[in-house]
Amino acid sequence: MEWLYRLSTVAIKVADLSLAIEASKVKLKYDIALTDCYVLALAKIFKGKAVFRKREKEMQSKLPNIEKEYPIISLEDYT
Repeated sequence: MEWLYRLSTVAIKVADLSLAIEASKVKLKYDIALTDCYVLALAKIFKGKAVFRKREKEMQSKLPNIEKEYPIISLEDYT
């Protein structure tokens, strides 16, 4: 984490209650892992992209709908 904090290309943002609310909306709508919900919520709130190492099995069937609402990048696309 420390090296990420020092990178000039990385901005550390602080979220408030809106993060918890958006993550809960993702959880209710898509029923995926809570950590993935927070990643998607952060991407939406801060107008960034949600970066995942790989596409999780639980997301596979829901991914087309999720991608309509949230910008997602999968690192496995770059291997």
